[in-house]
Order: sequence, then structure tokens, then C-alpha cells
Amino acid sequence: VVPTFRKAGPVAVKIRRRDWQLGDTWPKYQAIRGGGNGALILGKPGLPVVLVESELDALLITQEAPDLCSVMALGSASNRPHIAAADFLKAAPVILAALDFDTPDARGQRAGARAWLWWREHFPQSRCWPPAIGKDPGEMHTAVS
Repeated sequence: VVPTFRKAGPVAVKIRRRDWQLGDTWPKYQAIRGGGNGALILGKPGLPVVLVESELDALLITQEAPDLCSVMALGSASNRPHIAAADFLKAAPVILAALDFDTPDARGQRAGARAWLWWREHFPQSRCWPPAIGKDPGEMHTAVS
């Protein structure tokens, strides 16, 4: 269970299916109806921000480097920041876009790579920062642990 909080309290809850496998008809994550769909932001304004897709990746990075950076989980490579999230990003000296390095789609494109073009255009302090191993920070952490 992955909650998202704002200053006023909880605004969204997602549940990750533990037994999910590629090709399942049900999604890996299920959002509870009535919740918001904004980004999960962890950390302080003014720090470098690591931009990821998964809330679990955001929690992992915060666990491992709480004083070095803030983290923003978008939920999907195609999601864009809401107003408060955009303001948080504008205060960052650098944004490290660590979006998932997924398997290419039928057109040979990766969602994270397509999304990177938008981030580069709208946040000039963004840098493409793919994981060294695996498709995301979680897989990279598992591989080196």
C-alpha cells in the first residue's frame, strides 16, 4: 500500500499487486477511487531532484539518500507535474530524470525516452539519468545488493 500525502493529509492511495506479472489483465498498481493523481514529492525544496515513475522507487531513493536529494514520483512517464510540483522542480538546481528504461513498444520507442524530450524542453536544468543496471532504480538496487 503506497499513500501520497500533501500538507493537508493523505490525497491518494495505490495498491501494488504483489503477484503481478507481465501480461496480466489487471494492472500492477490500482489507485483507490476518489484519490488524486498528482506526483509524490519527498524531500526539501532547493535540493537536486531525482525524477522517477514509481512511488516505490521514490521511497527507495529517499531511504538511501535522504540528505542528498529530493525525489518526485510521477506514476507514469507520460504524467506531467501539477502546479505545486512544477514550482518544487523550478527550485531545484538540477533535475535527474531517472525515468524507466522500459522495453521498446511496437514502434521501437521507450516511454521514458519519449518523456525525456518534454522534460528537457520545459525544465532546462533537467539531465537524463538512466539507471546503470536494470530498467529503474529499484532493479538497479536489487542488482547491486
